[in-house]
Amino acid sequence: MLTNEAGEVTSHLQGMFYRTIRLLEAGIKPAYVFDGKPPDLKKQELAKRFLKRAAASEELAVAIASQNKEDMEKLSKRTMKVTQHHNEDCKKLLKLMDLPVVEAPSEAEAQCAALCKAGKACIFPFDCLQNRSLFSHDN
Repeated sequence: MLTNEAGEVTSHLQGMFYRTIRLLEAGIKPAYVFDGKPPDLKKQELAKRFLKRAAASEELAVAIASQNKEDMEKLSKRTMKVTQHHNEDCKKLLKLMDLPVVEAPSEAEAQCAALCKAGKACIFPFDCLQNRSLFSHDN
């Protein structure tokens, strides 16, 4: 996990930066769409995710106590939760890179579909920190 001199996690920024640079070098202008408020229908799924993270945290504590590095690495990924702070950091980075950032009113997938249908972008191939990426038609 990468951190700055204050001990704050910065891995998400490095990943976002280098992934975006690779797209730009390939002549693709990405636009990032971030999730808004989750719909009520998603509450059960979010509760399941919370329980899975809690179980992984317990398993991680055992792995740390036994110094099992392989399990520590695997389980630490399962305990990660993208926070609003992570998303705000990424939005700031992307805006500094002069790239489009869209904040969906609810689910990012629905917003991506609407943008594609309107001809403002094409395809949204990956989930990055629980936001979606679109490839814009124009540079």
